[in-house]
Amino acid sequence: MLEPQISIIFPTYNRPEEVIFNLEFFRQNISVPYEVFILDNSPTQMNYDFNSNEHYTFLNENIGTSSRNLGMQNANSPICLLLDDDSHPETGEVERIIEKLELLDDSEAGLICEIHNPDGNREASLLPTVFHGAGVVFKTSMIQKHNLAYPENFCFYGEEYRLTLDIYAAGLSLKNSDIKIIHRRSSKGRDLKKIFYYLGRNNKTIWQDIVPTSIEENIINESKARYDLTAAKECVSHAFEEGLNDEITSDLNMNRMTTFNFGRFALIDKFKQLENDKTYILCGTGKFPSTWATILKEKSCTVYVTDFNKAFHQKPFLDLDILTPEKALELTGTYIIGHSSLCDTLKWQDYLSQNSKNNFNLNDLIHERQFI
Repeated sequence: MLEPQISIIFPTYNRPEEVIFNLEFFRQNISVPYEVFILDNSPTQMNYDFNSNEHYTFLNENIGTSSRNLGMQNANSPICLLLDDDSHPETGEVERIIEKLELLDDSEAGLICEIHNPDGNREASLLPTVFHGAGVVFKTSMIQKHNLAYPENFCFYGEEYRLTLDIYAAGLSLKNSDIKIIHRRSSKGRDLKKIFYYLGRNNKTIWQDIVPTSIEENIINESKARYDLTAAKECVSHAFEEGLNDEITSDLNMNRMTTFNFGRFALIDKFKQLENDKTYILCGTGKFPSTWATILKEKSCTVYVTDFNKAFHQKPFLDLDILTPEKALELTGTYIIGHSSLCDTLKWQDYLSQNSKNNFNLNDLIHERQFI
């Protein structure tokens, strides 16, 4: 059997039909030698005729997304493609991943993929520097050299942020790409109460002991505020508060990030490059609107923040009143995009264009190669 050129890794829990879909898709659509690691967190072992390159592990317990670590540790190829059990690369994308990885330099640990739903909608993390769990590519050598891993005690939710922080703390980065992953978004096993419980439980641990001490408390509170408002909108505040009360401690042993590396991760370095004494309208709250607004105010700027999410219009986001998009159109100033998710950025581009408003994409300030 030929050596695999790529290792495809995904966990699963009680969704054998999704696993079978993925395996059959890979068999029919991937033209290069590959291997698959299926990490099964289910209570019952899966009964299926796996091929020799399909490595199935029944874990006999639910360790959540950290089960991906087993696949990364045992990968026999130079590339790891991390998926969910209900996501798959579009036909031809595996071959393109192999080509693109050859273009990355030594400080680039992998590729952030585009996540598409079957209905055409897009998904993305709240920061353009953070990957979405349904599809990311890592260099196997980087994972092993820097001991990068998914946190073991998170189970689910927030692990993408913590692993991305670890990547940036090591002086590395991820590059956005046009590699297309289809996220089928199986409804089986999705429970909003459980999701917000884990978001509350894991919130502090995502950031503690790794972001610079001087801003750690502010970052934790800002992340909590966003989840708090969203939980209220979804009527699951009780589950979120329960999670906060059950917060866990970090099981990772990483050095704190330098201010420089956190600035790269959180786009602080880009906000500092904006001109002084201007009026800026941040289109989309993104992940750290209060932190970004503080930076701009220190530059004698006037700052407004607007968002499509109605949950943020009900009460202040920490020290910020979030404007409706309609109200923001009444303002005169520079409309800033690019600091939130790619989906949000595209939506704001269309909205501002339709209303004859120019915008400035923060990513135009990025000197590193952000897209490949």
